[in-house]
Amino acid sequence: MGKLDPEQLEILLHIHQSQHERSLAHLNAIFNAFSLSVTGLMVLTAGVMTLNYIPANLKWLVVVAVVVVCVCIILYIRDQRQASERAIEIFRAIDTRLELFEKDKFLQGKSVLPQKYAESQPTWMGFSRRVDWLLVLPLVILALVIIVVTLQLPSPPPSP
Repeated sequence: MGKLDPEQLEILLHIHQSQHERSLAHLNAIFNAFSLSVTGLMVLTAGVMTLNYIPANLKWLVVVAVVVVCVCIILYIRDQRQASERAIEIFRAIDTRLELFEKDKFLQGKSVLPQKYAESQPTWMGFSRRVDWLLVLPLVILALVIIVVTLQLPSPPPSP
């Protein structure tokens, strides 16, 4: 590839920085959504566990609410991950163009960035295999605990 002129370099560096910030914003949104949803589900778990009984219609309302919230948060996490990956692909392409993965280009015997950063992270069903599944699984487990506890609570005795 040809050498970049200063204007091209400035544009690439600006785009690189903005995409990096965009990716970090999406990752921050993932962790904020996870934290808030786990906090809310833990509060709901504590509330349900303190009840002696719960009317049948309220049981199903709690179950439906938990499922809807968990599905929405999980879909949100997936969408944020995909948006983050799109931004990462852009700045990864710029890193490649700037030859930051090339050994001996800027540092003797090393590349500025490790070669593994040049490759996309593996995903499954739109989630990263390492991080996102460590967030999704606790949400699912916590939701299942709430559902089981809620459905196990007795209904109130009929009024005379």
